[in-house]
Amino acid sequence: MVIRTEKEKEMEVSSVVTNFKDHHIRSDSSKECRWDAEFAFFVLKQCIISRVLMFIIQFVMNVAVTDYPTDAFKGVPIPQVELSQVDRWIRIAFGGLTKWDAVHFLHIAQYGYTYENNLAFFPLFPTLIYSLTLIWSWAVPFIHFSTAVIFTAVTVNFVAFALCGQLLYALLLTLTKSTKLALLACLVFTLNPASIFFSAVYSESVYMLLTFCGMFALYVDPSISFIRYIIASLFFSFAFATRSNGIFNFGYIIFQLMIETIYSMALHKFIWERDCGTVLLKV
Repeated sequence: MVIRTEKEKEMEVSSVVTNFKDHHIRSDSSKECRWDAEFAFFVLKQCIISRVLMFIIQFVMNVAVTDYPTDAFKGVPIPQVELSQVDRWIRIAFGGLTKWDAVHFLHIAQYGYTYENNLAFFPLFPTLIYSLTLIWSWAVPFIHFSTAVIFTAVTVNFVAFALCGQLLYALLLTLTKSTKLALLACLVFTLNPASIFFSAVYSESVYMLLTFCGMFALYVDPSISFIRYIIASLFFSFAFATRSNGIFNFGYIIFQLMIETIYSMALHKFIWERDCGTVLLKV
């Protein structure tokens, strides 16, 4: 009969307590970083509320403040006789969102690249709003096509911004494993000082949506080694077709490939612990 000493009993109890604590911590961690529909809906509400507030602010400022005369590009003027009363209401409501670069995007969507200074703006966003306008504008003949393009652009940016909030929440849950950090980042995203650019007829919202889609495809499931790089590359390519700085998004893919070349998350091995063929394939 084997008689255990007091020291052995203490070590056994300590081991059980340690294993229980580890299991409890892992359980809490997995629970904390799990997708929560209630939090996701909270992020969606924040996105919608921030866009409504932004719309009210731009409307009041556009009506109350007289624009200073500038030599900025003003596009092709539309004769007032061609505009209905509905056109005028829409243009007044969204007037603050169609200034500066927005004029270029609206012009490209309707007439193409007819001026040299239009070449600074990439084609995906104006092509998108033009194509979507063609789908529904025929059903409302009392709205001028140029006004319909404005309405489509504002709607696209509104939807894209709301989707950006959801993707950012999901992406940060994956990367930080913290619901608190994910929600805080989403709040900062919806209320940042540059938020007006995500509502104006600019390409920022669509560009951000495509970038987040590419990052989500790249980071959400590391076990899918090959196809996720292709999906991320497609989204980043569309982002590059939206804005010129989208070329830097491919740095995410390059960096991730470098990390996985040095250390395999699936095999839990460093580069010097794997066979040469696998390493060369990664390179």
